[in-house]
Amino acid sequence: MDDNDSAINDFAILDLLPTGAIVLGNDYIVFFWNSRLEEWTGINRESIVGSNILNKFPPLKEDRFYQRLEDVLGGGLPVIFSSKLHKYFIPSPLPGGQMRQQQTTVMPLDISESDGRYALVIIEDVTDLTKTIGNFRAMRDKALEEIEIRKETEERFRTAFNTNPDPTTIERLSDNIIIDANDSFFTVTGFNREEVIGKSMEDLNFLVQPFSKNQLLDELNKCEVIVNRELQIRRKDSTIRTALTSLCLLNIAGEPHALTISKDITELRETQKKLQTSLGEKEVLLKEIHHRVKNNMLTISALLSLQAAEAKDERITKMVAESMNRIQAMAMIHETLYSTESLAEIELGEYLAKLCEKIQSALVFDRKKILLTTESDEIKLSPDQAIPCALAVNELVSNSVEHAFPSNRSGTITVESSLLEGKKVKLTVSDNGVGIANNEDLKENGPFLGLKLVKSLVVEQLNGSFEVTRQTGTIFNITFKIPE
Repeated sequence: MDDNDSAINDFAILDLLPTGAIVLGNDYIVFFWNSRLEEWTGINRESIVGSNILNKFPPLKEDRFYQRLEDVLGGGLPVIFSSKLHKYFIPSPLPGGQMRQQQTTVMPLDISESDGRYALVIIEDVTDLTKTIGNFRAMRDKALEEIEIRKETEERFRTAFNTNPDPTTIERLSDNIIIDANDSFFTVTGFNREEVIGKSMEDLNFLVQPFSKNQLLDELNKCEVIVNRELQIRRKDSTIRTALTSLCLLNIAGEPHALTISKDITELRETQKKLQTSLGEKEVLLKEIHHRVKNNMLTISALLSLQAAEAKDERITKMVAESMNRIQAMAMIHETLYSTESLAEIELGEYLAKLCEKIQSALVFDRKKILLTTESDEIKLSPDQAIPCALAVNELVSNSVEHAFPSNRSGTITVESSLLEGKKVKLTVSDNGVGIANNEDLKENGPFLGLKLVKSLVVEQLNGSFEVTRQTGTIFNITFKIPE
């Protein structure tokens, strides 16, 4: 590799920037394409370095772009493209598909060991900062005016350092002294350069918890890069701010230093706290609503029980008891919702186990004669699906208890729920009782009138299917799909 190539390729420091960075030659050949642009554009460095950028991005050939690039590559003054215009300069879509608002600065690079002219292109994502883009431009321009190039290798680093819109410092690790800071740091913290340079963070009383930064510096010596750690900082006016801080280890003049880049996220954290508080209040309210609905249903059930006690017709008493069981099955849904962390989902297996325990307590006088068992995969349903599921199981299990084991016959009723491919649920209620004798038993005037309710619940509310199998007892299969 010749001296010219070595000079051009010595831009690895630009990978530390949170902005996009490109180094161009005067023939528009891309000499460097940093990792941030790889992430934003999906174009990797290997595929574009060495290419003509005008061919990669034809809109750059338009006069509004081309002439200004020509001026810079000819050694002219830096130019700044407006975010409204420049969002089409080098397209970088956001994850949601909309186009990223970008502000781009193009400045000449005078690389002494090279005969040609070069330009440094800095691309900033200002999608969320359009209201303050003027301030960022002013800070960048002021930083560029204050740059004093003392060494050739320092020249490239200082350009990147001072054009960074986030507060940035360099600390000497041997004594934690700040040897440099960018303009954004002074703007955000309220300190001036004379108050900061040559002092430590402790001298400035800058850190609310100094030991936290010391821990980061110790960790930095081991891993060399630390990304997105939260620190509490104290501005000159004593206000406390929250900063999202990243550090990397630098070697300057043979000594280890820490490059620290911070972003103020105070407003973001305060907004999150307000949202969490609001969400907590709504959760408490929803739990109280489910609790009251459950209590109201149990009150209705109790009233029906009192009414049934006065009825002399056994058929009416039975109908009231069945209605009570259905109401209690729905009440259990609301009880489950307010007694668990999630207000939007019910764990089906756990609920069915409780439901079968209630049915067994209410209808089975001798548990040694009729055993109820449940088996279930981990399945979570919304209340809209859990309620018709509960009513269907209540009806099928109650029918099995009442009809499958006549003449004091013993047996087992099993409730199983399985999660199939395609987010389908298969719910099975089976018994090893006497079984259903023939198709006539399923007619509306037969002894199993509850099956009409089950079919209605499955087909109309669950959008599923219902099948009956008569082999060694009776097997009821319900299949439905969990919505996406």
